[in-house]
Amino acid sequence: MSLKKNNENLRLGVGIIVINKEGKLWLGKLAKYPQWQFPQGGIEANETPEQAMYRELEEETGIKPHQIKIIAESKKWLTYKFPFHFNDYTGAKQKWFIVQLIDENAEIDYSFAKEFVAHSWVTYWYPIRNPVYFKEEVYRKVLKEFARFVFKRKPRF
Repeated sequence: MSLKKNNENLRLGVGIIVINKEGKLWLGKLAKYPQWQFPQGGIEANETPEQAMYRELEEETGIKPHQIKIIAESKKWLTYKFPFHFNDYTGAKQKWFIVQLIDENAEIDYSFAKEFVAHSWVTYWYPIRNPVYFKEEVYRKVLKEFARFVFKRKPRF
């Protein structure tokens, strides 16, 4: 659980997009809900967003810091509101990272955080087709922002 929040009562956190050498994105099937999402989590006290990103990625997927390379960090904090109360937070405010998986032999392990039960490598725009509904706009914004790093040009929409 995040120990940080801001004056809007938003949980401060990070979101992580992992891309493999084929240009596919890691998407995990949630253990408690029938949806798929990117790894994400809260920023702990005295932790930078980058430190939180490395920790959350390893906790939720088993991918270790030396197995990835940071491609980019979102320019802005992206926010969404929860449709329910979650530990007294009204929503989340996240810094997003896109990272390149540089160790194709990395083993995916869900046993620590038990957040995910399966994963799939999907095409770049696939995650905005059926995201967790209250995260749709954040996914759209972050994928649009990071597209230039993946496609080496800006998207046209």
